Amino acid sequence: MSDVEEEVKVVQWNSFGLDPRILSGIAALGWKEPTEIQEAGLPIALKGKDILAKARTGSGKTGAYLIPIVQRILHIASTRALIIGPTRELCSQIEAVVRELCVKCLDVVSIYELGSEVETEADISASIVIGTPGR
Repeated sequence: MSDVEEEVKVVQWNSFGLDPRILSGIAALGWKEPTEIQEAGLPIALKGKDILAKARTGSGKTGAYLIPIVQRILHIASTRALIIGPTRELCSQIEAVVRELCVKCLDVVSIYELGSEVETEADISASIVIGTPGR
């Protein structure tokens, strides 16, 4: 056995080239450093590539996909996002994170049951719409 300890490299949020408004949102959320899923997924997603990931609850998956979405919207004006979650509860959690992540820099509309009322409820000019399919 070797007494040599492996050096652990800690990745910082500013190493991803994120918009300062996103970095402010990350700080407001209290996220000190990227989680494993964020560290692995962000560089790929920030290049506009798709990611497919599986990780435990509380591992940072929401941040791993929201940060690249918000970054793209802030820098490409025509970009919009529709986030579909499986339950109202998860949509509510996603909404809370996205609102904190982009405080005062994006319009967010949450429509928890997507259906015919979407057009009237949103008249959607929002940058991000969050919802779940109706029953």
